[in-house]
Amino acid sequence: MKPSREQIKIEVEKLWEIRPSVRHFTLFNDHAAIDAEIDVPENDLGDDDIYDAYDGNEHVLSSALQAREWLNEGGEASSDSWRDLIIRKENDDPS
Repeated sequence: MKPSREQIKIEVEKLWEIRPSVRHFTLFNDHAAIDAEIDVPENDLGDDDIYDAYDGNEHVLSSALQAREWLNEGGEASSDSWRDLIIRKENDDPS
């Protein structure tokens, strides 16, 4: 089922919250991928807009298309997939 406007707003807020805790520079350009997953719902980008904006990096493009799929169909939210990639400090609770 498609997410409601409120669910979309909450998801974007979660992604903004997670973003500073994910490594900035990785082989897969994860920060750019999170930015794409934020950009798609914030600006309601369609497939053509996504390909125009993100066709230069396969991982980022894939992340943007997954965000579009979530907007169209629902299912697992993007923020859930980033939880395992968060950099934790020694004293952080992993839960």
